[in-house]
Order: sequence, then structure tokens, then C-alpha cells
Amino acid sequence: MKISQCMIVRNEERCIERALAWASGVADERIVVDTGSTDRTVELAIAAGAVVYNFTWVDDFSKAKNYAMSLCKGDWILFLDADEWFTESDAAALPTIIADYEKRFGKRCNTIPFNKVNIDLDGSVLAEDSDLRVFRNIPKLRFEGSIHEAMPKAAVYPGGFIPPTCTDIKMLHDGYAPAIYAETKKLERNITLLRKELASDPTNPYLMEYLSESLRVNGTERDRAEALELSKRAIPLITDPDYGYFKEKAYNYCIHALAGASSPGSAEFDEGFRYAELAYKEFPNSADLSYEYAFCLYQLRRFREAYEVLLVSEKALKDAGLDSALYDGRVYLGLLLTANELNEKPAIIRSATFLLTKNKFHDAAVTTVYIQALRESADAETVLRLLGGLYDLNNLRDKLWLLKAAGGGYPELYAKLRQLITPEELEYLRS
Repeated sequence: MKISQCMIVRNEERCIERALAWASGVADERIVVDTGSTDRTVELAIAAGAVVYNFTWVDDFSKAKNYAMSLCKGDWILFLDADEWFTESDAAALPTIIADYEKRFGKRCNTIPFNKVNIDLDGSVLAEDSDLRVFRNIPKLRFEGSIHEAMPKAAVYPGGFIPPTCTDIKMLHDGYAPAIYAETKKLERNITLLRKELASDPTNPYLMEYLSESLRVNGTERDRAEALELSKRAIPLITDPDYGYFKEKAYNYCIHALAGASSPGSAEFDEGFRYAELAYKEFPNSADLSYEYAFCLYQLRRFREAYEVLLVSEKALKDAGLDSALYDGRVYLGLLLTANELNEKPAIIRSATFLLTKNKFHDAAVTTVYIQALRESADAETVLRLLGGLYDLNNLRDKLWLLKAAGGGYPELYAKLRQLITPEELEYLRS
């Protein structure tokens, strides 16, 4: 089995060496198609051992990518962007993973989905999803669409077979880091291309949602208003269940933009709540949409209903083994808020523990609610011991955080925490 790495680039001096280095011991050939770089991208790519070709840019990502694929001679193609990469150890596992998928699924498997982690420049996680970057090298697997290009579903998933996402390794991506995204002006380029494509295909709901997403990032009031109208238009036009993800995103934005930005009783909130009801009915297992629906119910002070919605969502996540994949923990934050209103202590402790395990400095109110829930079933010494499982009781920052959370509402715990402040730390605070 031979493997080709290929990519299209333009002014990728920042990351082209990294983009080629990870595949140096994996790919039998490394092909770079340059679409008009004015920096040192081509020079660096050649120095890294890649074969570089030129392609005149015609405002069409599919044409450039298909040209690059036509140059590949491998059985499989690794088609990552220049700002995407695998770590060296993960890259080394790729040939074995590809061979395993071939053995398990044979010719039914034309692609291998991998988890992609979008990270900021400091390494913090922005988002995570599944993406297609590894394909068989066969003629029918070619891209369509000038932007947000994709391959025909029938070719990617022959016979409707969708291979499982490989979770053994992760693909990294820093192109959406705010500083990089702004510097490369990708947003302005995307909006221009999407407007052009939508003008030629005005009833395409996927183009509507792509453009809506770009306009939301752009952030002006006019852009957000246009984005909302595009998402509203897209919702009834998305009927293919295989593309339900687009509909979920459109629903999410409509709810957030309307109900999330207004008060109960207003026309905007009522409209947003209608979208929330429709979305939850259509996608009852969506963590994001469950949260949005529960948020609306919470705002309407229908706490018991909100609580039940979130309990169902929590169970679905656990059954799927996805509870640890809630990167912002919104379902558990909603569960904490509603359980607190209903005085459901087990749910308060469970949801607060989840949030604080992910980020012990999540919010002082979360720590306070957690402490008060523990207080009713344990003495101050036991509560302190439980807190020690989440916080470092030898660290000044942690101790100060807990002192603030305990406050005047729990004097016994406050006194025990106060005793943990060393004379040296006390002197430091006084100075």
C-alpha cells in the first residue's frame, strides 16, 4: 500500500514546514500545489522534500484540490490543509490504521473519519469535531463546490456505509485561532466566495448556513441580522437526514440570536422559543439543542420541565460515552442551575463535580453551590476533604478561591480554610 500526502497552499510560510514534517516518515510522496504564494512557502516546501506544482487560482477550491489529487500515485491520499497536522507518534500509526480499515470494511470504505481538534495558539481547545481528510485514490472521489467543497456522498459512502470515526489518534488544527484567522483574512475571502456561489444556487440551504456562520463571525449588527435570516431560510430546506448537522446549527443560531438576546414576554423571545420547541422535537438527543430548549424553559421559570429535559440529555450522553466530550459543559451547567432551583441535591453535586473537574475555576458561583449542597449531608471536615479532591489545598490561589466561595454563609468551613493559610502566605497577602 502506497500513501500520498497532498495539499493546496498559498502564503503558508508560518506552518508549511510543520505541515510536511509530520508525514515525512509516512507518505511515499508529498505533493504541494501552490496557488500564488508571495512569501517563502514554495522555497520552504521544496527544502522540506515536497514536489511543488503551480496552479492558477480561479476562486474555486475544488478545482485546485482536484488538480492536486490528479497528481497523486498512492493508493490512499492524506489531504490535510497546511494548518492541520498529526503529531509524530499519531502520524506513525496512520499506515496501520488504514490497513485495519481496509481489512475490516474492504471496498465499502472509501474514507476514514478522524477526530479534529481546533486549538488556539496557546494549545487550548477551541472545538472538536470529526472530519474527512483521508481518502482512497479513485477517480470518483473528487471535490465539488467552489468553497466548503465536499465530495459526492454516494462516492464517499458507497452503498450508504459510513465507517466509524477513528478515535485512536487526533488531527490538530490551528487555522481558526483568532489571531491567525484575522491575519490571513480568510473570513473576507469566504464571504465573497459564498455570496458568489449562493447567487448561482439561491435555494441551497447548505450555502445559506455556511454564509450565515461566516457573517456571525464577522460580527457587525447588519451581518448578524443577515445571518439570522439565512439560518431561518435554511431550516425548512434541509431535508436530508445525513445533513442534519447543518439544520442543528441553524436551529441553534436562531434560538440563541432570538431567545438568548431577549427577555421572556418579548416577540423575539417567543419566536426563539418556538424554534427551540421545534428543534428539541426534531433532535431530542442533541446536547446543544437540549440546552437551548432547557434555557428557554428556565427563563420562563418552568424549572421542572427544564430539569427533565437536561436529565434525558445527560443520560443520552452517558449512554453514548460522550459525557467527557462536552467541552463547554453546557448541559451540566444547565442541570446545575435547574437542580439548584428545585433543590435536587444529587444532581447539584453531580453536575458541579463534572464542571469543576473540567475547570475548577469555572465560576465562583458553581463552587459556592457545590459547597452548600455538600454542607447539608456532611460536616465541615468532610466537605474540606471532598474539596481537596478538586482543589490543591497547598496552593494559595486555590485556598483563596475556596475562601471566597465559602464566604460568610458557611463559617465552619471558612474557619478551617482560613487555618490553611500559612504565615508566609499571610505576609505575602498583606504586602
